[in-house]
Amino acid sequence: MVVHGAAGNGKSGVLYELAEHLRQKNVPFLPIRLDRRVPGNTAKQFGQDLDLPESPAHCLAGLAEGRKSVLILDQLDAIRWTASHSSTAMGVCKELLRQTRSLRKDKKQIVIVFACRTFDLKNDPDIKNLFAENSENVVVKVSVAAFSDEQLKDVIGPDAFVPLNGHQKRVLSCPHNLAIWLEIKKEEGAPSFRTATELMRQFWKNRRQHLNKAGISNPQSNAFLEPLINYMECQGKISAPATIVEKTPDVLDAFISFGILQRSAKHNINFC
Repeated sequence: MVVHGAAGNGKSGVLYELAEHLRQKNVPFLPIRLDRRVPGNTAKQFGQDLDLPESPAHCLAGLAEGRKSVLILDQLDAIRWTASHSSTAMGVCKELLRQTRSLRKDKKQIVIVFACRTFDLKNDPDIKNLFAENSENVVVKVSVAAFSDEQLKDVIGPDAFVPLNGHQKRVLSCPHNLAIWLEIKKEEGAPSFRTATELMRQFWKNRRQHLNKAGISNPQSNAFLEPLINYMECQGKISAPATIVEKTPDVLDAFISFGILQRSAKHNINFC
């Protein structure tokens, strides 16, 4: 199965809800974000990098002991622009898909779920090849669409919805943009904006105000962010080792507390 949609439309949110449903039903599952845990070499090595004894597919099937199980691989498209060896990473994804199909032929009730942007699903040659269908293999594709006007009105209320023009409604129909708008509105009232870029600038202005109140000046924030961003750009990653900013733990704590950064596995940090 592949869950797809435009950037910011909530694919990861759908996978989160899937994981919660599986947890409630006591169905074994293994969620992996491929932008933060980039596959390398082989599926077995990828599993070992995750502190597993074998490939994630084989480990999950073994843990399930005949029950249904689900392997969730989010951010498939991200390895095309974050991984320095994206062809190798994509090769591991193909191997995991082959292993899952082989396990299913052996009567194992394992399902693999990918998520990627619709644009990449339609246009990236490697991703298109990954999900190529034939008489033996059928790929279920689930589209995650933007909010309709009625759904948007339900979320923000008629009073906030009516003043919006058509373009503003289209901007807020993207769940990512809507979340930013709601965060600003909660503290400052409904923000005025024309584009998604303006909305993001207002969010950063709001965050910087919080940092200033916590005693973190704009120059301090810029000096803190520069090595992080340089590392991510040079390495083609969206996370960086926490050691890069370990000399300013107070600034790091402030960025985390105000929802700008978060700690991830293996002492890395990334933007929320």
